[in-house]
Amino acid sequence: MPTTPNRWTKASVYPDMWVDPDDDPRNTDGRSPDGEAETQLEFIRDYRSTLRMKCEGLESLRG
Repeated sequence: MPTTPNRWTKASVYPDMWVDPDDDPRNTDGRSPDGEAETQLEFIRDYRSTLRMKCEGLESLRG
């Protein structure tokens, strides 16, 4: 019995990543935010996007 559980991933090109860079919609414009407030806002946007992507296709356990 393996001691490390299998890790689920959408990635096919880079199996050690959660999603392949070409399929990742987060922060794809190549620019960096200017200043602390913009950095925090971008982090929050990316965090929310990550949560949406991970919850995509989930079903409720309630009947």
